Amino acid sequence: MRHILYLLLVANLAYLGWNLVHSNTSVSRNPELPPLPASVKRLVTLQESRQQSTVPGDAAASAPQPPAAAAAVGQGGLNAAAPVATGQQPADGAGSQQAASTAAGDRIDKLTAAAPPGAGDPVARNCRALGPFAQEQEARTVAGQLDQLGVPSSPRQTEVREASGYWVYLPSMSQEAAQEVARRLDKLGDKDYFIGKQHYISLGIFKDRTRAEGRVEQMHKLGLDAVLRARQHTRRTWWLAFSDSGRATRTVHDILASRPGLQLHTLSACNFPGGLLE
Repeated sequence: MRHILYLLLVANLAYLGWNLVHSNTSVSRNPELPPLPASVKRLVTLQESRQQSTVPGDAAASAPQPPAAAAAVGQGGLNAAAPVATGQQPADGAGSQQAASTAAGDRIDKLTAAAPPGAGDPVARNCRALGPFAQEQEARTVAGQLDQLGVPSSPRQTEVREASGYWVYLPSMSQEAAQEVARRLDKLGDKDYFIGKQHYISLGIFKDRTRAEGRVEQMHKLGLDAVLRARQHTRRTWWLAFSDSGRATRTVHDILASRPGLQLHTLSACNFPGGLLE
């Protein structure tokens, strides 16, 4: 048993000595790769690219360089004649490339500012409204003419309040006062009046404002406080809202020439908000 232990101890010592000798004699060598051709550019990560773009002047020379570029650096400095087989360009080339990129970006910005997206779209900027038409059927007839040109449109109804005349009257009063005014007018031969249910006295309805004001002045000379009020009524009209890309320009001008009462308005958007043209 003792001999076996001595044998194992000797074997372990021999194995240890062999390992020590082998480790001293073996040399670990990294495989040397051939240099890259001048036409091949090394792949650069995004982080390396950012570091290279932020290194100014002499700091760029101290940045990590690929093996081919490092081999061109001697004890006296960077060899200007050595080719740079990397993705980096020489200082002058990098400056010109960056200047060209900046100029291209400036041109794009100028073009975008001069003609923003959608500015050239005729539908987005030629929104029209044609009217007013007194009858819906007349508006639909013109809409049919535009549809034949490929310009869709549809009648839109609006309501317009217009003056229908001027009313001259004496406000409500007592029955006795109304009868006294009526007797005075009768003596003057003025039969142009009417006594209402609330004992107001209507002195006439006039289409012309000048005549209505003359009637008021006549009552004032008699010492009567006559009132002038404009009368209004609601009139329905129809308009055609459409997007004109140029195809309907001549037809629209012909329609305007044949119907002097129509107007052509330009809208800020291709919709028809209520009351826009009232």
